[in-house]
Amino acid sequence: MEKNTKEGRTDHDLLIRLDEKFEGFIKQYSFDMKGLQDGIALKLIEHQKILDFHQKSIDELNRIVDVVKPEETYGDYIDFKKRVETFFITVNVYRVIAGIIGGLIFFILTQVPSLLKLWGIIK
Repeated sequence: MEKNTKEGRTDHDLLIRLDEKFEGFIKQYSFDMKGLQDGIALKLIEHQKILDFHQKSIDELNRIVDVVKPEETYGDYIDFKKRVETFFITVNVYRVIAGIIGGLIFFILTQVPSLLKLWGIIK
């Protein structure tokens, strides 16, 4: 019986040591899991803040688009651009016409003394 008691005692001590080690592993695992969960929670909070910022930016851009109405504004821009191009073409045509008229007037004014001499009005 003494042998069984000694073996039982040894087995019991072994089980106690295993239980202590197992409890240590469980505590360490729990500590590690808590740290991991806290880290994940902090990252989730940080990502949520980033998502909120981006959502706010998207909402602001949508509000600006609603106010500005880029499709209509672009159409107005194209119309304005065509009018400006037409204006510049018109101005250039008027410039050419004015140049021709100015040249004719200059030519006529330079010929007046010769014509007056030809007709005998001046000597």
